[in-house]
Amino acid sequence: MRSCGRPSPWDTSGGGELHNRRKDGTLYWESVSISPIRDATGEIVHFLAVKEDITDKKQMEANYLRAQRLEGIGALASGIAHDLNNILAPVLMIAPLLRGGGQGGRRSRDARYD
Repeated sequence: MRSCGRPSPWDTSGGGELHNRRKDGTLYWESVSISPIRDATGEIVHFLAVKEDITDKKQMEANYLRAQRLEGIGALASGIAHDLNNILAPVLMIAPLLRGGGQGGRRSRDARYD
């Protein structure tokens, strides 16, 4: 299996995760590990593939990442609401003062004796 003196990519074990299709046409994720099997002379005569269906694992990872994104969005919204509250609090506190003519909603001393 060797040519031009360069090692073949099949000379070492390999593998990874891939999206595959079942015979019924449905897609699934699988983890694959492929290793060459050599004869006494060192030539590759077969390959050994070990596969595992990891569709559920991938789904759980996607759900976890979605939950983390939602948690981040919630924290961001909370921070924005807090900042807006900090900006609006002085405005809301001064509104009664402005309505009351600077007396803070209290009657003046002279108004008590009228």
